Amino acid sequence: MPADRRKSGWGWLICIAAILLVILSGMVTRVISGLLPTRQEKIAAMVIENLDALEKSTDAFLSGEAAVPFGIKCTATVEELSDGGQFVSYQTDAAGFGSQTSYYGFYWSPDGMVDFSDYTLAEVEDSTVGMKSQADGDNWFYTEKITGNWYYYEWHF
Repeated sequence: MPADRRKSGWGWLICIAAILLVILSGMVTRVISGLLPTRQEKIAAMVIENLDALEKSTDAFLSGEAAVPFGIKCTATVEELSDGGQFVSYQTDAAGFGSQTSYYGFYWSPDGMVDFSDYTLAEVEDSTVGMKSQADGDNWFYTEKITGNWYYYEWHF
């Protein structure tokens, strides 16, 4: 009997150690992820660091010239607003597959924040940090001012 109890005691000890290891790894992961910049923080920093080159590239792009290379890996497009205005969208990242895809990037808009649910200009107060809008189904969009006429966006489909 004492040998059975020893085997049984080791089993409980191993189970407790495994549970503690899982809890500890979760805590370490949360601490490390809290120290790393978010995707939004990375995109905002990239815009601020490359502001002059982005301004020149956007001006060239809107005047019909080829966009001036500025060292940021992204896809730039001129988008039409419902009132006939324009903004320039720079998609930097995408994640997911098919109908579960999310797109991330930034845009330049001369007239303010864009409501992506219907491509209109958003009426926001100066104190507004960001704006989230819902479209059909589970689609939603978020945008937030970075600096000047530059804004962060994410689309979730």
